[in-house]
Amino acid sequence: MSNEINRPQLPKVIVRSFGGEPVTLFAHRFDANKKRVLVGQAYAKRPISLPLEDVFPFEAGRFAELSEAFKRGDRKRLTDLYKTLGRNNSSCSRYQIMLDSQHEEEPEIGNPRSSADSGQ
Repeated sequence: MSNEINRPQLPKVIVRSFGGEPVTLFAHRFDANKKRVLVGQAYAKRPISLPLEDVFPFEAGRFAELSEAFKRGDRKRLTDLYKTLGRNNSSCSRYQIMLDSQHEEEPEIGNPRSSADSGQ
C-alpha cells in the first residue's frame, strides 16, 4: 500500500540555498513563532529549518529564471529575483493554514533513560 494515499499534500516551495542556488523542496510545517519553515523532500524524516525569508511558494517560471541566473553567475539578477519573490512572500500564507492544521501539536519526546532506570 502506498504512503501517498495517507500523506497530506505538502506545498512545493523554492528555497534559497547556500550561495543563492534555488532548490525545490516541500514545506512540512512552520515553527511555533511562524518565523521559520521546516523543508525537505516529500518523505523527509528530519526536514531542515530555514528562515521564512528564504522560502517561497513554487512558481515554475520563477524557478526557471532563478536557475538560469544562478547558472550564468548573474548575481545582480539573482538578487533582484529573490527581492521580488520576497516582496510577494505574503503568498506563503496561502499554505500556512494547511500546514498549521497538519501539525497542531508538537510530538512528545520521552526520556529514553526513564524506562531503563525504572527497572533498577
